[in-house]
Amino acid sequence: MGSPIDEDGRDHQEGPRHKVKIGYSFLVGKYDVTVREFARFVGETNYSAGVCSDSNTLSWANPGFRQGDTNPVVCVNYNDATAYVAWLSNKTGHAYRLLSEAEYEYVNRAGTSTARWWGSSIGTNHANCAKCGSSWDNQSTSPVGSFAPNAFGLYDTTGDVYSWVSDCWKDTYINPPTDGSPDTGGDCTMRGLRGAGWGSPLPHVRAAFRLADPLGNRYNNMGFRLARAL
Repeated sequence: MGSPIDEDGRDHQEGPRHKVKIGYSFLVGKYDVTVREFARFVGETNYSAGVCSDSNTLSWANPGFRQGDTNPVVCVNYNDATAYVAWLSNKTGHAYRLLSEAEYEYVNRAGTSTARWWGSSIGTNHANCAKCGSSWDNQSTSPVGSFAPNAFGLYDTTGDVYSWVSDCWKDTYINPPTDGSPDTGGDCTMRGLRGAGWGSPLPHVRAAFRLADPLGNRYNNMGFRLARAL
């Protein structure tokens, strides 16, 4: 987990590189949670997700660009994501949750060790970011599944939206869990984000890239993906 010191675009927060062994099975959403799915949650619960952090009027329902039912929901914070998780778990009887940082990097890499699951270079039309060569670059989210999946059959694990993960924030890997579980020993007012977004620069569009935000922040490049216990 983490990046080698000679990886182009590497940040100090991605080290030190260390081994993690995930010795359990779990399920991961093929896509990020979509507008349609989040709207169903809001409609059934009357949940108020509030406005985007940089606006008094924009929200998940209108983040400032056109969103169809199959686009990933954005302008949702960590608390919104965990509220959705609790609702869906109760509704279905399955134990849904957010991924840990380690799990996210594992499923993003999908067995690879290059900077991105498709290779070291950015190439063209592998993802949605500021300069990924797609028609959505630096403009808006793209519908889930608009690009090829990785070797695990997962879509958009890099690009489109940053995904909230369950870890409390540490700006380097200091005594990290090595079993895939979330790190709960850091600053829990900050939560990790993984995967890069539709306006992200190329250094962010790497499997090892990590950052965090206050758990109450909502921006139009933030969404989430679900995991589920077997």
